[in-house]
Amino acid sequence: MSDSQRTVTEHGDEVLPEEDASSETPPSLYHCCSCEIDLSVDEAYRCQTCTEEESDLSHPVKFFCDPCVTSGHIRKQHVIRDGHLREVTVCTVHKNLCQMFCETCDELVCSVCSKTHKSHTFTPVDSKALDVKSEVSKLLVDLEKKEKLALVKREELATSLRWVDEEFEKMKTDIMNSLKSKLAPFDNLKTAASENAASIRTCKEASRAAQFLFFGCGGEIFKHQENLRRSFGSSSNLYGNKEFQDIPLKLQSLSKLFKKSSLRT
Repeated sequence: MSDSQRTVTEHGDEVLPEEDASSETPPSLYHCCSCEIDLSVDEAYRCQTCTEEESDLSHPVKFFCDPCVTSGHIRKQHVIRDGHLREVTVCTVHKNLCQMFCETCDELVCSVCSKTHKSHTFTPVDSKALDVKSEVSKLLVDLEKKEKLALVKREELATSLRWVDEEFEKMKTDIMNSLKSKLAPFDNLKTAASENAASIRTCKEASRAAQFLFFGCGGEIFKHQENLRRSFGSSSNLYGNKEFQDIPLKLQSLSKLFKKSSLRT
């Protein structure tokens, strides 16, 4: 930056010029307030602690180069940000900016620490940050695609579950109707069996009643036969009649038949 492009306040602080929006990589826009060298956006650092302590809000922001910010601010444990206003990492051992990333050890290191990492692979912090950012962006894009696919699959699964529920209810209804139609003849048989059982019980009761009546009538017949014998005597033609004499035998035969029928029932 030329002297004509710089604006300095009465306190000796630099006021930054407005950035040209048409330029993607503007030239040196910053100026170290300590050693007065020009700085690019990647080379400039600002002390956040000193900025927050400024009482005058109109006071311009002070930028410093690496050596100046290290000696004058980092070693005082101030919070330092880079030209992109990102907080930087400071080595806790040497109090230097960690500007290298050790790929072998997977950690940030300062220039002094890097000397102890012999034969290790190093990447500048800015380059590593861009790589990580690019990788994270790819992961986010991939995650978004998977999320959309998962939503589609979830909807398809919900549709399939609804179809399964509907088919299950239809199948359940069909099975119940089929069972009812197949069990209908058995229900009829059950009704007929119940009716037959009632008829059988009625027949048994009628048989017992007839048997009871027969035995009662048989006793009366024997009484009348005995009375006839006494009335007509042994010489009577009625007593000598074969049919009259066979009445006891017939009654005994019928009695046996009734007894057999009662045993069966």
